[in-house]
Amino acid sequence: MIKGVIFDFDGVIVDSEYISYECYRDFFENYNISFSKDDYIEHCPGKTLVTTMNLFKKHYNLEYDIDSACAFFREREQYYVDKDGVALKAGIKDLMNYLKNKDIYICLATSSVKKRALTILNEHKLTGYFDDFVFGDEVERSKPFPDVFLTACKKISINPDEALVIEDSEAGIEAAHNAKISVICIPDMKQPDHEHCLLATKIYPDLSCVKDYIEQVNGNG
Repeated sequence: MIKGVIFDFDGVIVDSEYISYECYRDFFENYNISFSKDDYIEHCPGKTLVTTMNLFKKHYNLEYDIDSACAFFREREQYYVDKDGVALKAGIKDLMNYLKNKDIYICLATSSVKKRALTILNEHKLTGYFDDFVFGDEVERSKPFPDVFLTACKKISINPDEALVIEDSEAGIEAAHNAKISVICIPDMKQPDHEHCLLATKIYPDLSCVKDYIEQVNGNG
């Protein structure tokens, strides 16, 4: 029985991964490093900004201040958001309404910081759908560790086997698997590799399929 659905944010609720890629690309231009989409896909989705900036500092053998690097990223992100906005992923509001009508808990579990995520949710009038939130700075270890999803289960008072995670990244799939929570992957910038396909409960092309899965599991389909 699915009693709660735990959503990732970037790439699942909002179509924001391409903005993050642009921000990293702009940052590494300062070091004359060509940063490709493949580089972004390999290292970034599902991880906190601080974690990723530390990773790249070692990966490229660079000397930069992490706080300053993150501040640059946030400034560029705000530029792109102000310029083009951040669109919702197709089907998210319909799915949220369905979950509310079925009295299924809704929780956000994201590597994003609180202010950023809530600002975007408020702009789209989605905040009120959520029963609780877990943000990246609330847990010690980021995805693929299970901390963020286990914390989400505690906040909405359900067991992991009563939850369903909606993710787009391999790190997110792995984190849900490590938490022993069923996970549906809706791929965004990258299709999961074979190993992560085996870890996912289902892989769907878009959010419209999630309702049918819940109906089947909960005996309504």
